[in-house]
Amino acid sequence: MTVKLSWMYKGNSERWIEQTTLDRYASKKMEAKEGNRGISPVIATVILVAVAITLSVAVAYWMGGLTSSYTRFEKLDLISTRIEEGLIVVTARNTGPSDIVVTDVFIGEKVVSTPNQKISIGTTVEVSFPVPTGIPSGTTIAVRLHTAAGSDYTKLVVIS
Repeated sequence: MTVKLSWMYKGNSERWIEQTTLDRYASKKMEAKEGNRGISPVIATVILVAVAITLSVAVAYWMGGLTSSYTRFEKLDLISTRIEEGLIVVTARNTGPSDIVVTDVFIGEKVVSTPNQKISIGTTVEVSFPVPTGIPSGTTIAVRLHTAAGSDYTKLVVIS
């Protein structure tokens, strides 16, 4: 313990306290704190690992939510095609996780219809358009539905 010859004024009272008295008071306070024990290093490590795992799981769920919003795709199943009353009717079901808009119908490379028909998730619709003239009976043609996302779905139909 260091003995200092200085004196200090304490508070508003007229008392003067020697510096060594203050040093003794401070050392007693430190001794009381040394007796208290903190948590063991093993428990501290377990708590840190648990917090790290919890944060990593939270970040993984957050990133999964972000990627699913940007990786939506469309899937259109063309169930059947038929010809009735001068129309080709294509039955389509949206089996993907997002809505689909059919923007164009092609036969070969020629656009024959622009229905702009929305197909909601899980619904089945019929897209119809007139049979092109000049195609002989018994000819098989490829009907292609083009969507707003740029996908193409093709189904064959026999002209009767």
